[in-house]
Formats: sequence, structure tokens, C-alpha cells
Amino acid sequence: MNKLVMGFLIISGLAYGNDLEPKRYTMAELELMAKNKQWANVILAIKDIPKSDQDIQWNHLLERAAIGYVEELKKWGFSDAERMIHDIINEFPSLKKSYKFEKLKTEFYLSGYENCFSNPANASDCVKSGLGVMSDQLTGSELRQKLGQLLYLKYSPSLEKICQILDSFKEDKSFFQKLCVKSNFKK
Repeated sequence: MNKLVMGFLIISGLAYGNDLEPKRYTMAELELMAKNKQWANVILAIKDIPKSDQDIQWNHLLERAAIGYVEELKKWGFSDAERMIHDIINEFPSLKKSYKFEKLKTEFYLSGYENCFSNPANASDCVKSGLGVMSDQLTGSELRQKLGQLLYLKYSPSLEKICQILDSFKEDKSFFQKLCVKSNFKK
């Protein structure tokens, strides 16, 4: 059982049958859970739907559940929220194509890093963590760009690493273009 499933089981407390096998859900049951805003349950159970039935309705439900779940994480201030979001994207890579989910994820991460930098003693840990997020293949371009700007504005010695990361992803360095070239960090 992967970490994502274990995390959801702990949070959601899904019911098991007598033989300790998880209950298998139908789309109708998942839609009912979504109607009741049981987002963690939907995320955990959505893979019960066979691949052959994972259609537009399924993708829409996945997007709503992922967004609802991240919104819940924001409300709870869950300390492992970044890891849990990462695990959701790892489990459901199609979410990277969801504009709404990526926008919410970007806002969530940037808010977290703003809070991280509010204590100057955390600066090096914030930079290290932020550079790790920027380097991750699952990080979208918008988040990578905005996080790079935040890291640079809060802690400019990170510029060389930011330029290297943006180069490695072959991304536009619009905000950093002149800074990277001027500082000879352009490869």
C-alpha cells in the first residue's frame, strides 16, 4: 500500500469489510461522497473505477476531489500538506493538466513559502526546500517561475541555483533572463 493510500486511510477512516479488503466503490457512490464533500474518501476510492471507465466524468470528479482536498488541507493547516499534494499528483499525473488544480497548488505553495520566510532564521531551510520543489519534475512551470522569483527576492544568493534549474527544464527565464546573463549563470 503506497504512502498516499496510507495517509488517506488515516485521515478518512474508510470502512473495511469482514475480510479486511477495502470496499470497492461505483461512480454513483463516489459522486455521492463528492456531494457530501468527502474529498479524501473520493481521492482514495476513485481508482476503484476500472481504467476502461475512467472517462471525462471520472476526470472531472478527480479534479473536483483534488481541489476540495487541497482546500481542506489549507483550512486544517496540515503540516504534511506539501507532501500530500505531491503524492496526489504522483498518483494522478493527469492533474498537472488541470488549470484549476495547478493554480490552487501554486497559491498554496507560495503562501507556505511566504510564511516560511517570515522568520529570517528559516531562510536557508526555506531556500533549500524551495529549490527542491523547483527541481521536481511534478512542479508546473508557473509555480517554478513564481517560486524562483520569491526565492530570489527573499534570498538573492539562490540566484545561481535558480538559473541552473530553469535551464535544466528549458524554461523561459523571463524574470531572471537579465539577472542570469548578467551574473554569468547562463549555460
